[in-house]
Amino acid sequence: MGDETMEGKKLFMVKRTDRQGTSEIRERFKREHLSYVGKDGRAVFGGPLLDESLRIISGFVIVRGTDLEDVRLWVNDDPYTKAGVFESVEIREWKMGFSPTKEMASIVYTILCLDKNSMRETRARIRPEHLSWWEESGRNGFIGPFPAEDGNGAVWKATAVEQGNSQASYTSTFQLQVGTLIITDGHNLEEVTRWAETDPYNKGGIFESVTIYPTRKVIQRLDRPAEKL
Repeated sequence: MGDETMEGKKLFMVKRTDRQGTSEIRERFKREHLSYVGKDGRAVFGGPLLDESLRIISGFVIVRGTDLEDVRLWVNDDPYTKAGVFESVEIREWKMGFSPTKEMASIVYTILCLDKNSMRETRARIRPEHLSWWEESGRNGFIGPFPAEDGNGAVWKATAVEQGNSQASYTSTFQLQVGTLIITDGHNLEEVTRWAETDPYNKGGIFESVTIYPTRKVIQRLDRPAEKL
């Protein structure tokens, strides 16, 4: 499957939290994992999410796919998944509103924002101000919403089940939740945190949670146009 077959596909955020004690397994299968994620032009952005000490805590990728099931199957075939690296897997449909205009830094910041319930009208009202905030910031990166309207934007979450071998087995659930994803360059975690607090969505009280992760950029594609929001 070449890049041309990926055009027009939807985008999905895939966040995979590592199981404890799997750093050696992660390193052993790293080459196979990177080869798998990088092939066929499916991945738009990818790299591990880090803690404040820059230690890996989760795998993270923005990937093209037909639907949630297509991406779930893609995730299941990843060598890391097969080796049992991940404790949990989360897949969310995502719409890219703005994309980078140049190559991003080696360490960027992923901002995962999830809305409170019943904030649809408030989000729509504040959206123009939110988009202006991003454009006027002059930042380089990705930004866009997690939709959850009429069944679109469903979230697939899976948690590893205890097993006697390294092969991963998961129990899964579906849910709907709106939110915003930002991946941006920044000076450091403190600076990005202060900036994120000025987001009109945040100031307007629509977010239930805002989590910011330093992220080591491994894959970035610049050839996919952003969607008109």
